Amino acid sequence: MKRILAFFLFLPLVLVSCTTSSAQVLKYDISSGIRNLDPQFATEQNALMVIANTFEGLYRQLPSGETVPGIAEGYTVSDDGLTYTFSLRKDAKWNRSPNATGSWTSQQESWVSPEGTPVTAQDFVFALRRLFDPQAPSPHAESFTCIRYAREVLSGALPVTSLGVRALDDYTLEIRLARPESRLLELLASTPAMPCNQAFFESTRARYGLELDCLLFCGPFYLRSWENDSVLSLRPNPTYYDAASISSGGVNLAVLDGESDSLSRFLNGSTDFCKISSDSLSQVEEMGATIYQYEDTVWVLAINPQKLGVSGTDFTRAIAHTVDRRRFEGNLPENLRTTSVLIPPAVSPESHNYRDYAGELSPIVYSPDLARQYYQDGLEEHQISKLPLTELLICDDGQYPLLAGYVQQGLQQELSIYTSFEKVSRGELLEKVFAGDYQAAILPLSASYASPESLFSYFRSNAAQNFTGYQSEIFDSLLESAGSASGDTLYDIYKQTEQRLLQDAYVVPLFFETTYYASSPGISVVAFSPFPSGVSLRDAVKN
Repeated sequence: MKRILAFFLFLPLVLVSCTTSSAQVLKYDISSGIRNLDPQFATEQNALMVIANTFEGLYRQLPSGETVPGIAEGYTVSDDGLTYTFSLRKDAKWNRSPNATGSWTSQQESWVSPEGTPVTAQDFVFALRRLFDPQAPSPHAESFTCIRYAREVLSGALPVTSLGVRALDDYTLEIRLARPESRLLELLASTPAMPCNQAFFESTRARYGLELDCLLFCGPFYLRSWENDSVLSLRPNPTYYDAASISSGGVNLAVLDGESDSLSRFLNGSTDFCKISSDSLSQVEEMGATIYQYEDTVWVLAINPQKLGVSGTDFTRAIAHTVDRRRFEGNLPENLRTTSVLIPPAVSPESHNYRDYAGELSPIVYSPDLARQYYQDGLEEHQISKLPLTELLICDDGQYPLLAGYVQQGLQQELSIYTSFEKVSRGELLEKVFAGDYQAAILPLSASYASPESLFSYFRSNAAQNFTGYQSEIFDSLLESAGSASGDTLYDIYKQTEQRLLQDAYVVPLFFETTYYASSPGISVVAFSPFPSGVSLRDAVKN
């Protein structure tokens, strides 16, 4: 019997044994080494997963998607919804890996040794301030601009001490907002909001999060060893305030060396769970494994007008109207399906599916006539004879070059735009796009948390990661209004936001991608997350 389970809500991965036994160490392969475990700055998926298991924030997210107190015991909120006061538990402690070998010194007498030092409100103040350093802002800063004076601090207009966060005492934290934000607790459960002890941070001399000696942990696990290109070992943290509830014996993360095949290692029992491709499904099913799937990624055609020396939406809309998705039919692998909308089904807040609510109709459809009209309007406005679009950046693996060829074909046939391909790996593709080093690109976008806003945030006018340079006051205003909405009202705002972005066509959705994971027999994976930090090991047990 085929055992494939699909999930569409924020459900962190939990591994549970079928029978009770002593905790054993789980094994999982990751595709590349981890270079940075600084919660405020790490962006790579595997790094976020490790941070989520070795740190704990004010709140944490359960497999159901519910946010529950972590280091915070609870909070009160002012009548205007702008001031939150959090009470912190007094038994949360910092711990260091027993294998850390470097010496640690501090001018603060109470910090002769970091082990067992309480996690305090000041640790959260310092962490949140680090997000908005105008000299080196965090890539996650835009998600937290609901905090009062965040934008002014980010621009350098106000000092970082003006940010709307302060410690009323060691165990009371106040956060003041610039506007109501219904997602505040979810944001405070995410990795960028994890605490950071200032004294320890400063002692690391700009090496915080970059090596084992320069890390403290306050979550359910600590990092016992960290060899970037071979293995990382996570083990239960004995000083964690809820250590008695941790069922897992830990996990060993093996870094694949380029010659190893994660599927083969899973099939021969060398690993306990792994990510698999759609063409491997039958092999995995034959061994009795359970397969989990979620449609979590959208591939888009992105246009970078600034790189092309143009502005406005005439050219972006012209290009969007050349995309005929019927050309993809018969050529898509099992894990892809065409789409004309941006938000994948797995990215959905609250209790019901956003994609079902909003539908899948787009204001931009295939239309050669509209493509040519917009193109001509753009040429006349900019007083040029042709758009200088000559290169399309694409992913070099699988079916993606073939599919990009159909996009290229539309540009040639409808607008007489002839482009060459620059083929790079998926990692290089994302790196070049987010650096703005492209004219047009076909790339994957994935959400970092269970809300459409996670993807919308790439296109805020002031976002550091705004890789298209998109500017829209209407779009920004809609996103801001989402912070004080809930239920159908929130979904209506998200729908309007998505339609506005699609209409301006700086990104053109092409297809959704489904991700597959498998767990070996004897281990039951009862919940999965399509989001980077969603692998939770605290309840995991292995026979």
